[in-house]
Amino acid sequence: MTLTDVLQSITPSKWQPAEMGPDPLAIIQSRVCINGVELQLVGTRIFWPRLFIFDDEITVEASTAEPFGHELKIMWDVEPWYQASRDYLLAYQCGDECDDLPDFMEPIITECSRMQQHRHWFAQCLKGWIHERRYNDDGAEFIPFLYQGHAYLVFGMPCPTSISHPPLRPQYVQFSDEDSNRYQVVLFEGQLMQVETLSVPPHLERHDWEYEDYHRRLCSDLLGGATAAGWISPPPAGWGDLLFLSPASHETLEHELRIEIKPESDETLCTLQTDNPDLAVEVLERARMGQFTCYEGAGVEASYAMRIELPTAIARVDISLSLKIIEETAWQSTHLIGRRVIQRDASGQTLYLEIKPALIKLIQRQPLKVLKKAIREGQVLRVHGLCEELQEAPTLPPNTAALEPLEIDEPNPLREPYFDGEDQLFIRSIRYQRANF
Repeated sequence: MTLTDVLQSITPSKWQPAEMGPDPLAIIQSRVCINGVELQLVGTRIFWPRLFIFDDEITVEASTAEPFGHELKIMWDVEPWYQASRDYLLAYQCGDECDDLPDFMEPIITECSRMQQHRHWFAQCLKGWIHERRYNDDGAEFIPFLYQGHAYLVFGMPCPTSISHPPLRPQYVQFSDEDSNRYQVVLFEGQLMQVETLSVPPHLERHDWEYEDYHRRLCSDLLGGATAAGWISPPPAGWGDLLFLSPASHETLEHELRIEIKPESDETLCTLQTDNPDLAVEVLERARMGQFTCYEGAGVEASYAMRIELPTAIARVDISLSLKIIEETAWQSTHLIGRRVIQRDASGQTLYLEIKPALIKLIQRQPLKVLKKAIREGQVLRVHGLCEELQEAPTLPPNTAALEPLEIDEPNPLREPYFDGEDQLFIRSIRYQRANF
């Protein structure tokens, strides 16, 4: 199944250059008619170095040139930004300490009054998105619209009166709920965009409308700025109900694709979540074969350890694995892997894992093939009585004949304290591959 199977499609008129700045394609424009509302589309080209193609002299990821934490920047001219990115990446490659990292020398582009006005309007449009409007690496950024090999952020503003000749072809978007603020992620020329509506209540009910501030900000920033720039004209009676278009984000896409599955009164739904699917499958396979050992841990329950030898070429060796459980009246989560210790030397890498008893109970109860599908494909497991069984200690001891070579007297790093007063203690955030619920 692909996005075309689940998302509605919209096609705008042909994109035209706005002839603003040194490059006519820095700002592009188009039109579209959605649900009877004609929208003026304005696309602003942004600095998105991950799309640049550099020569072999550049050995680091192009996205390294992105100014992390800074607000998205308009790319009025491509060549100066390309050269600035290349210069930065070359300097970056020469540094070996964080303190030696170079400063990104942003190119200086002389802006006319029209460019300055657009830059101000663009910044006002992005005010409502705290995380998406900045360069970041946590997946919270906008999904840009790609046009002729470059990234654009596209906004669509309603036009009270139609000025398109010939008239635009009417297109329609269905919304999935009845709230006064609704949005729908759509495929816009095959790319992800978001259509949003705001339905203003009658005047007498408006004083406690929860979207009043949001509506006012849109009228001031998005629509007011577009009016000042000459993109649209306001309606004589002021702005009421709104339908507009904005960039999609990973968060809104995830919300759009989310399917809520409710358990029956006598069943439990489970999913497995991990940030390293390949390694998680290997852990399950080894656990099924009994390739773990029991040791005396700090807790009251039995502790199990697994050791995995990995070649140096494998960059990603850490792992988190958890079991999400939802019942008719309760929801809970349990970690299947506890502490992880990574040791490296010239011969390779060794990963020591604390295997929770719940993981052993799970592989004893469920077919390995089903658990693999839950990890790789997000399959939801429908089970009965699992929660009670997970509270019990595993009944089968580890298969000592199948254990990895692990001498009794060999030091077990999982027994060592987390912090001995000399080493550094790191806090690691987990980014699961999917959020099934």
